[in-house]
This record gives sequence, C-alpha cells and structure tokens, in this order.
Amino acid sequence: MKTLFFIIISTMLSSIQFAEAQKLSKTLPSEKESNIKLEYDQKNGTYNFSPRDETLPTTSSFQYTSVNGFFIADVFLGKKPSNGKIGFRVTPSTNSSAPIAGFLVEGNKVSIVDTEGKSHDIQQENTDFLRIEKRDSILNFYLKGENDLLEKVGKVNSSTVDINIGLYIEDIQGEASFYNFRLSQPIYNPTGSRSLTSRLEILDINTLRRNIVYENFQHFEAPNWSRDGKTLIFNQEGRLYKIPINGGKPKLIKTGDAQKLNNDHGLSPDGKMLAISHHDGEFRTADNSTVYVLPSKGGRPKKVTTNNPSYWHGWSPDGKTLAYVGRRNGQYDIYTIPVEGGEETRLTTAEGLDDGPDYSPDGKYIFFNSDRTGSMDIWRMDTDGQNQTQITDDPFQNWFPHPSPDGKWIVFLSYPPEVGAGLHPPNLKVMLRMMPLEGGPIKVLAYLYGGQGTINVPSWSPDGQKFAFVSYSY
Repeated sequence: MKTLFFIIISTMLSSIQFAEAQKLSKTLPSEKESNIKLEYDQKNGTYNFSPRDETLPTTSSFQYTSVNGFFIADVFLGKKPSNGKIGFRVTPSTNSSAPIAGFLVEGNKVSIVDTEGKSHDIQQENTDFLRIEKRDSILNFYLKGENDLLEKVGKVNSSTVDINIGLYIEDIQGEASFYNFRLSQPIYNPTGSRSLTSRLEILDINTLRRNIVYENFQHFEAPNWSRDGKTLIFNQEGRLYKIPINGGKPKLIKTGDAQKLNNDHGLSPDGKMLAISHHDGEFRTADNSTVYVLPSKGGRPKKVTTNNPSYWHGWSPDGKTLAYVGRRNGQYDIYTIPVEGGEETRLTTAEGLDDGPDYSPDGKYIFFNSDRTGSMDIWRMDTDGQNQTQITDDPFQNWFPHPSPDGKWIVFLSYPPEVGAGLHPPNLKVMLRMMPLEGGPIKVLAYLYGGQGTINVPSWSPDGQKFAFVSYSY
C-alpha cells in the first residue's frame, strides 16, 4: 500500500553513476608517502589494504571523505590483519591527522577512542559491523548485539560540524579489508541542503555485499527485478523506468495515460506483463489508486479493479490472479481478483491493517503483514484466505514480506519498535531482514536509512540469490 507522503524535491543536479559520493577518495598520508597499498573494488564497495613492501613498516593510513552536520556512517569489517590495528574514525576537517574519536579494532578486541585520545575497551564479541552516528553534539557508537540487532556501546561529545570520516590502518601485517561503507545524512540534519539522494542497490544474501547500481538527486522507489535477470524497474514522479543491473541511464516505460503511479507495481511470472497502481482522476488522492495491467515493454494499460483505493502487491505463480490491498468502508484488507478483472475476493477480515500480499513460488500461500495483534508482523495464509498464521513475533514493526523465487527465504523491512504499527514512513533507520520461508531464525541483511519506498514490492533476482532495494540520504 502506498501511504501518501508528498515530498517535493527541488532537482538541480544530474545523476551520479556508481555512487561516487560513497567512495572514500581522500588519503592521509598519500600512498606515495606510506607503505600501504589500497585497492578499491567499485562493484562491491570493498577496500583492501596491504603492505607495499613486507620488509618495511606500514605506519598508518586514513582513507576518508568529508561530511557536514548530522550523519549515519556504517561499515563492515572483512578480513582482519594478522597483526596491527584497524579502525573507523572521525577527525576535524581542518586537521585530518588529529582524531576526534572512533572505533579501534586489534585482533578480537574493540575499543572506542575519545577526544582526549583515551581508549575504552568494549566487551563485545561481534565486531564485524561498525556504526558512528552524529546527532546534536554527540557521536554515538553502535555494534551488533544479540540477534544482530544494533546496540549503543558508547558516546563522545563533539561540537565539530565539519568533519572527515573514514577507515584507519596502523602497523598492519597481512591484508585488511572493509566493505559496504555507507554515509547517509538524515532529513533532520540542520546543516543539510534537504536535497534528497536516492540509491538503487543490490544485495547478495550470501556475502551481504551491497552494490549501488544507480544514484540520483531525485526521489525514486520500489524496484522490481526483470524475469530475465537483466534489468531493474522503479517508479519516479508517477512514471516507471528501467535500468540495466550494471547501471546506466534509466529508460522510461510508456504507460499511456496512466502517469500518476505509486510504488506498488510488479511483473507477471512470465515477465510479459506489468501490474501498476495508478491514481485515477485529475489529482492523486488517498481514494483513487487503481490496479491496471499492461505489457512489460510498455503500452496502453487495462483497468483491473473497479473498487478503490486498491494497491497491487502480488501475482499468482500461474499468472491468473492478482493480490492487492483495498480499503473498503474504512478497513484495509487483502483481496484477490482475476487478471482480466471481475469480482474481487476478500481474504482478510481482522480489525486493523493488512497489507503487502505476495505469493509463495509454489502458489500455496500468500504472505502479508498485519497489525491485528497491536504490532505489525508477518503473516501467512492459504491463497483462499484460510489458516491465517502469524510468522514473526518480535518488538519490531515488520512490513512487506517477499518470498524468494527458490522458495527458501522471505525478505522483509523492519522498523524500530517506536514506529506506530500502522505506519510505514520514509526517512528512518530501518533494517532489511530475512528468515526461512517455513519460519525460523531471523537474520539482519542490511542496516540503512529508508523505509517507505525501500522494498514495497517483489524485487528478488530470478535465482533467489540477490534482491534490489532503495536507500536514501539528504
């Protein structure tokens, strides 16, 4: 379902390919002055450090970028060196050799270095992910805790506004690597320009590597992955666009007179057709979202639903039925309808909000999210609405479950507990999580800044090994 958050973005800049803004492009000291060699793999965002000459000391190196105001900075640790120190640190922009604070990792020991250079050890075993977040005059430090959930492990006072943040290497032996560096600035950043950046990303569920395919200073949302595995489809300013999975220039998909699309759209099982949710009428309102179908190459759309509002979310594996969310008499429930149109079938009747229906690849189940228990959780039911069963039960607000094409996994979006159960707003710190299709342990795949528009609709790769999503920064 598309909640109507009207965000007006003033666009003055052109698109950036392969997210140069996320690359740590500055080095101190320069590579010529140090014995440390850096290799950057742009495709998967990995920074590999190693000694140029094993017979000489490596001294130190700081690979960084600059930021102003509030920020959220994340990085994963890949390979740790056999000896030496690695870290994630912040310095004043006026003196990059004088650290304000940061994480320092030596072997299995992790510590926080404060503004006076004092080191504070942290009793934490899981140190493969580091987050530094600045808000107001505080630098907050996070590590993974129980069940991969982030725990605040320290804070440092810092009134410095213009800073550098990056990766630190000191006296290493062997190789060290970092990956998935992401720098996001929240919408509440007081020094920011409020200029939105949207990032189209692909995540590999086996390696957890994230690749930014496309980045643009415009608001776009909700990718689908083509059935042939070659392109991604997303919505932007009421239209649909497609882009190769390796990046490039997006191309418009013509949708006839339907030019007020929201972020609920997707492909038929054979990839020949698209379902869209278009706002019929002169203006986009909360009452006029209507489901249409059209050729995936573009063409004239055919209306499917006559009762509105209706928001598409799933297509049955046999290609005959659409699943969607409809508001009828003030109540949001899950409905199905033949692709050709006709009478809709109501599948859920519980009080509260039911949303995000998506079919399992064997066609036996529909997964959806519901707040009928007071918290938003993932549920499963038979395709006729019978045997409605709760799948998740944790403090988080869980939205938009998407079964993988191989039938092994469900990926979904998780908001923090304090977000209202019936809300899926943009611009929050959220997680993408995954669990076995039949239920079981939940694994965090990504921490990001996003929410509404991140993963509203099916976006798995055809082989079920990757999926696409959108993250944001201001």
